[in-house]
Amino acid sequence: MSRQPDPQKSAERLDTKGILEAETKELWGDAEAAAIWSHPDPVGEYGRRMLRNDQAALCLSGGGIRSAAFALGVVQALARKNLLPGFQYLSTVSGGGYLGSFLWRWIQEKDQDVTRVQAGLEGGGPDCLSEPGPIRWLRDNSNFITPRIGIASADTWTAIAVSARNILINWLVFGPALLIAIALPYLGAAVLAASGGWLADVYLVTGIALVGFATGMGARVLPSHLGRAKRWSGKSVFRYIVLPGVVGSAALGAGIAPHLPWHEISVEVPASPSIRPEWFKSLSLDPTAHTKSRSG
Repeated sequence: MSRQPDPQKSAERLDTKGILEAETKELWGDAEAAAIWSHPDPVGEYGRRMLRNDQAALCLSGGGIRSAAFALGVVQALARKNLLPGFQYLSTVSGGGYLGSFLWRWIQEKDQDVTRVQAGLEGGGPDCLSEPGPIRWLRDNSNFITPRIGIASADTWTAIAVSARNILINWLVFGPALLIAIALPYLGAAVLAASGGWLADVYLVTGIALVGFATGMGARVLPSHLGRAKRWSGKSVFRYIVLPGVVGSAALGAGIAPHLPWHEISVEVPASPSIRPEWFKSLSLDPTAHTKSRSG
């Protein structure tokens, strides 16, 4: 039965200071580590000494197989400039990890002798007729999407089918959303055309209630009224302020529109005695009146 690790020792292994101290001993020797970690400001002294020692990291960014190919060229250029042994750390992300893991595996196979790997990376340049075996293997196996190319290859047709499927799935998601966005103005026009009579009253009362509710909630949660600990989350703001405000504004528009002097309703609806058009005369935007004023 395996022995359970000691929590105290595990915590010591994960301690940042202990990790940096062990790295310093491995990279620069016991004397350098002792001088750093016995200093009154060990973190600051560590930074100063590492700058003086030109400690550096080789960082390979992501971007799929393209970033791996680009990183291979960068590493080969560094090798030809005899700069590769000057790096103490290797950091990779995504596609850069493809090249980083290849490079680290090669270093391990050469007994962690970076100079031997650098000598191999220096080959395979534009003036070289043959590349080192590891680099040739990397190039031959980097086409992981369609390893076997050609019109009769199953890999090629699989890639075509996967691409077509993904495009279709994307359009099934975005297509309805685009159709809804296009249909919204027509829906609004239909609502305005159908609104009138008692329906307009319902829209108007609902809109006033919702806008009033959103305004009240917004005033209630102002930073000057609530402490930081009681402030609402984004979901609560959307649920109780943004959504009622938007729906209420649309309802107000649908309720007011039938009572504007220039609005013509294409659908016959009963007249409403509770709300009179005269209340909205100040909102009149009669195009004829503007035309007359400009001609005058």
